Amino acid sequence: MSVSRPIPKSRAFASADTSLRISADEFTTWQQRLDLSNADAAAALYVSPNTVTAARRDGAGAEMALKCRAIAAGIGAGDAWGHVWRLGRINAALTDDSL
Repeated sequence: MSVSRPIPKSRAFASADTSLRISADEFTTWQQRLDLSNADAAAALYVSPNTVTAARRDGAGAEMALKCRAIAAGIGAGDAWGHVWRLGRINAALTDDSL
C-alpha cells in the first residue's frame, strides 16, 4: 500500500520579511509600465525567460524585487555596484536641504 503525500512547495523564495518579495501582480505591473516583453525583461534582469514566466505566475523573492526596483529607477541590473553607490551619494547630496 502506497501512501501519497502532498509535495511541499519550493522554499526558494522563503524570506523572513515577505515585504521584500515582489508579488505576481507587482511584477506584471512593473513589466507593463516599462513595456517589456518576457524576453526583454529576462535580458534586463539577467535571468532566463522561464524565470520571468514564473515571476508573472508566482511572484519572486527579494533579489528579483530589488532588481526590478533598480531598473525602474534607471539602474541596470548589471551596473557595477560601486558606480551605483557613488550615484546614490551624489543624489543624496543634491537632495539634501541642509546644504
